[in-house]
Amino acid sequence: VKEMLGSLLGYELGGAFYAAPKTPLHSEEFSKRLLEKEHVCVLPLSDLSSGSHGYFDKRVRISYGTDIDLLEEGLARFRRFSEAVQS
Repeated sequence: VKEMLGSLLGYELGGAFYAAPKTPLHSEEFSKRLLEKEHVCVLPLSDLSSGSHGYFDKRVRISYGTDIDLLEEGLARFRRFSEAVQS
């Protein structure tokens, strides 16, 4: 799972059951639009930004403690939406 997510999200994952990739938009806007467009729910991390110089403003939390088929589908939708927003 860590290898699959790491390659899809573009960075190495630690030992937790979640990833916090960067997004092309502010995390609240990204999360809202991702849910509306692709029906994928992620947690915006912008609320954690106080005192962190905005480090979390463009990061979301993705839980990967679920079925591999659900992960693959959700990440495909995440990637599709991210690429569409960037272009």
